[in-house]
Amino acid sequence: MSSPIARATKGAVMLWGFSLQFWQTVVFWLWAIAAGSGAIAVAASFGSSVISYYISDETQRKADADTSRANATAETARADAARADERAGLANEAAAKANERASQADLARAQLEARLAPRRLTNEQMQLLREALDREPSRKEIDVISEGSPETNYFATQFVDFFKSLGLKSELRIENYIGGPTMPGPFHVRNDPDGIVRRVLEHANFAHDYNGDYEGIEPCFIIPPRAVEE
Repeated sequence: MSSPIARATKGAVMLWGFSLQFWQTVVFWLWAIAAGSGAIAVAASFGSSVISYYISDETQRKADADTSRANATAETARADAARADERAGLANEAAAKANERASQADLARAQLEARLAPRRLTNEQMQLLREALDREPSRKEIDVISEGSPETNYFATQFVDFFKSLGLKSELRIENYIGGPTMPGPFHVRNDPDGIVRRVLEHANFAHDYNGDYEGIEPCFIIPPRAVEE
């Protein structure tokens, strides 16, 4: 019994109305197409792999280059920051030295002004003088002698005014030469038979020496000129 889809037509075998030779040709081309498609698939897979590799490699190289540039930029920034810190340190050091020089200049100027400024009785000195005189009930008069310079006259006047404020008699006497020019140095107690002047000056921390007693004059002391250092 023959196949329903294959029959012989005038001695030729047919399949679905076409000869076997035709179908053999179709099969050949189907195999060829399948083989070609497989080759294309393999080629496409290989090509995509190669392309992906180069894309990845190029991307990595770009990333490495960007990282290298970023590291170089960061290193430059660190170097710039270090130089800036160094400059700031030098500037601070220079400023400190300038301040030190200014402070030294201010101190020297203050010391010079103090040496050149007129002498004055301080509150502490006046308090000590008052304490000492309060312990001397027999005190009546203390005169002050100046060697005659304006600065010494000014200083001596302060003693006279202070003694008067405590109820003592006190006069300012000016003697330009007392056995020769009066030299800078301690106060010279000229007449102090009871030792009152010496005790008062000592309690107030005024350096002094004693030249002995002189008849006919009240207790007194001589203020010498100020010693000015060069």
